[in-house]
This record gives sequence, structure tokens and C-alpha cells, in this order.
Amino acid sequence: MAGDPDWRMGALRYALTVAGYWMMRVPESALPKLVDGQYRLFADGEAVSVHEPTIVKHGKIHVMENAVGRRPPRLGTLGEGTLLMPVRRQVIDRAVLFTAAGAYEGLTVSYAQLVEAGRHDWPYAQALLEGLTAAVESQHWALELSAQAQPLSRLAALLLRIVAERGVSDGDETLLPGAPDAREMGVLAGVSRESVVTNLAWLECQGVIRRSEGRLWVSNLEALHQEATAPDRRS
Repeated sequence: MAGDPDWRMGALRYALTVAGYWMMRVPESALPKLVDGQYRLFADGEAVSVHEPTIVKHGKIHVMENAVGRRPPRLGTLGEGTLLMPVRRQVIDRAVLFTAAGAYEGLTVSYAQLVEAGRHDWPYAQALLEGLTAAVESQHWALELSAQAQPLSRLAALLLRIVAERGVSDGDETLLPGAPDAREMGVLAGVSRESVVTNLAWLECQGVIRRSEGRLWVSNLEALHQEATAPDRRS
């Protein structure tokens, strides 16, 4: 959501970030200027390849996790006016799959065309810059997490980010108002919900955090820093 810190990106944006994509909404005023490209038509359920900047002109695209051994879960849906752009010119990551939701029409354009359109439409140029900034922030957060292999380290790093963004001093503790629930923490930290539940309980047992009536406090910031940076042997 607009205005949210970069770590609170949600399952769809997180998966696209890890897979090497970023997305933004194209202002309606810019759409008539983005017509010089390749129009592509897909039937309902047909796989959609996105190797170049692609705009959803009509219909929708489902974004699916490329799961192995089970039905791919749907992460979200991209509606009309959405620009989906590969970070790299050659996309080889198959962490996500795209399928047409009903009859779908997409417009594939070049990077140069995206930039040229911005010369003639300031709201679009601003949206392009904001979208790129959000993509860089998301990539930076994913890079931070990649340096921490263990679930507890990732969870501790997430809690430290929430402390920095939203923490409120409450005596000797720091209150985290509106802290995500276990499921959302799993998405934000890139770990399973089960790992979040287990490691939150461990941190509470060690006196690092405290939970009561749906609220979360950090009782020992130094210990939380240590968990975020030290090798973690717990799962």
C-alpha cells in the first residue's frame, strides 16, 4: 500500500521482487502514448510470458507461485493498466508463473518507449520514478534477507525494521503498534508461518520480546540485534 514502509510489501510484491519483476499502475493519461508495441492475445488459463515490459490492456493476469508437487497457489491478480517490468533483460527465474484470467490482451513495449512516453506526460514520469524507487527498496530488503539464511535471523531483522519504523518507547520496552500477524510476518521475512510461530515463542521464552492481548513489545533490543546478526542454528 502507498505510504507503507518498503518491508511491508505483501506476498504478491515480495514474490515478484524475488523473481526479478517490478510493477506499477500506468496513469490513464499515459496509455494513449504507449501504443507502439506488440499486442498479444491470450485465452483464459493460457500461460503468459513476460520477458519485456508488458502492460495489461484488457482483462487480468493471475500471478501464481511456481510450486513443485502441488497445485500452484495464486499470489494475486494484476488488473488493467498495470505495467509489469522485468528487472533483467533476460528473465530466467521461474519462481512465479503468469496465466490469463479470462480473455487477456497485453501490450509489450521497449524500455526506450517507456522513457520516451515520460517526456510527454509528467504524471506518468512521476509514477515511473516512484515505481522504480519502490522496486529498488524492495530489492534492497530482499538482499538484506538473503544475507541471513536462518529463519530466526530473518525474523529478528524484520522486527528490528519494525522497531525503526513504528516502535514506540514504553518504559524499558519498545511497543510495536500494529505489528503484523504470524502469517504476514512469514511473508515479510521470507520464512514459513510455522517458523514464525516457533521463533516468536523462543524469543518470548528468552525475554527478548513480550506479547499480551495481541500486542507486541521488544524487551531487549541488544539481544534482538544479536539474533539478527549472529549465526542461528534454530529452525
